[in-house]
Amino acid sequence: MRQHQTDGAEMVWIPDGQFTMGDGNEAHNQTVQGFWMYTKEVTNGQYRKFLQANPEWKADQIDRKLHDGDYLKHWQEKTSECSSDDQYPVVYVSWYAAKAYAEWAGGSLPTEAEWE
Repeated sequence: MRQHQTDGAEMVWIPDGQFTMGDGNEAHNQTVQGFWMYTKEVTNGQYRKFLQANPEWKADQIDRKLHDGDYLKHWQEKTSECSSDDQYPVVYVSWYAAKAYAEWAGGSLPTEAEWE
């Protein structure tokens, strides 16, 4: 395990491997190169650091094409079921915002094969 330099996240090494992906007629052997992956979800606190460094991703700045209208809504709504506490996982983040976060942190989102 190691700690990520940019956001302090714990990371674990996933070694190279081969597995059968899919099933039935769609099944095929898939090889994945080793990679580092976060052990836990990105927290609100980590995401706040990203927003400080990238203000264009703040809820009042983000391009409407990059989210579905619910982007970070739990941070504005006091009655939300989701916590905005810094230790809780960030939610209501679009794929585009997650990708931007990963790139800012020096990584990438896992591919479908890596996620499997």
